[in-house]
This record gives sequence, C-alpha cells and structure tokens, in this order.
Amino acid sequence: ESQRADPEAAAARSASQRSSEQPQGTLRRTFRMTTVEPEKKRTRRESDAASPAREARASLGGSDWTLPDHTANVRHAIDKDLEGASLHKIVNGKIDGLQGLGEVAQEMMEAVGVHTVRDLAEWKFGRWARAIVTLAALEETGHKRAPSSLNIDLALDKEHETKTFNEMLALPVSSLQGLSAKADEALRHHHVDTIEKLGKWKYLEWATALSNIVDAEETLSPSDRKLDRQLKKLDN
Repeated sequence: ESQRADPEAAAARSASQRSSEQPQGTLRRTFRMTTVEPEKKRTRRESDAASPAREARASLGGSDWTLPDHTANVRHAIDKDLEGASLHKIVNGKIDGLQGLGEVAQEMMEAVGVHTVRDLAEWKFGRWARAIVTLAALEETGHKRAPSSLNIDLALDKEHETKTFNEMLALPVSSLQGLSAKADEALRHHHVDTIEKLGKWKYLEWATALSNIVDAEETLSPSDRKLDRQLKKLDN
C-alpha cells in the first residue's frame, strides 16, 4: 500500500512545484484578463444610463424598461430642466414649467385656482373661452337674427346673455360668470384682456394638448404590465 501511495504523492509534489515555479507575470496577466472586460461593461452601462430618455423611462417603468429611445418632444413649450421628462410629469407639474411662464405667473394663476398644467387645461373659464372662439366661427352674421333658445347664460354675466358669439369675443375675461376683475389683472400681464385672446392663449392651447394626450403615455414597464395581467386574471 505504501508503494502504491508513493507515485500519487510524487505526482502531487510535482504539480505543487510547477505551480510555485510559475512566473509572477503570468499570474498578473491572468488577473488582468478576468478584471478588465467587466470594467469596460460597467462603463458602457453607465454611459447608457446617462441618456435623459432612459432616465425618464426608468422613472416611469422600472429597471426592465427596454423600449428604444423615443424622439417625440415638446421642447418649444417647456423649460430646459423638463427636457426628457414624461408627459405625466409635465402635466402634473406647475404651470411655470411652461416656457415663458415664471413664478409671478404661477402666483397670479393660483389666485384664480390654477396650480398645474392639468389645472390650466381643465380650467372651466379657459374651456368656455375656447368654445366661444370656435362657435363664433360657425355663427352666421350679417342677417336679421331669428329668435332662438340657444344660449350659454350659465357662462356669462347677466348683461351679456343675449349677445352673439362674435360679440362675446370682445368682452373682458371677467364677463365670464364667476371671474372677478382680479382675473383681468392677472391675465393682462400676458396680453390677455378679452375672451377671444383667452380662447387663443398659447399656454392654454399647450396645456390642453398635453392633457388630451397624456393618457396615451405608457407608464408601466414590461414586468409591471405582466403583473397587471396576472392580477386581472386572479380577479376574474
């Protein structure tokens, strides 16, 4: 038994000796081969993560958001610090995020109940003004007016109820029922002093467009959508 063990012991000693005699440079080369490549991969991932579009998607959908970078943008309507932001972030943010509106405008509009871009889009006085502008273009003029029960009495102060849509365009904003002279003062700073100008106000148009399309924005990552489908199956 000791004779059979001797060759095995000799082989073990030989392998150990070869290992100890291996040049140190070889060990360093081996170490570098196992560490350099992972370092390069980390650098590429960090570079990808710096993309504003990727950051926006990550804030919406989580770590497995893998859709290609999107190129749609509204940069002419928003401040620079919102570039790359999601529609939801813009719409739910303050109106001073719209390009050209600052803190003063924010304070003035808050005085009439408007805090966010969504608030501006849904502001009933803005919606009424936009409707009057649209309907005025559909109104027949230059003929004797026949009696009609068509009216918007609940949107106007009493003294203006019998006016035509085209006549309403020139009325001050405070002619809309529920707005005071404070609204005239706030909007006059932005050259909005009539119902027509309010209905055509670019910030109102921008806010309306953003709010109308925001529900079409995907906010769930693939894994979130999968989980949502599974939960719906359980509910059924």
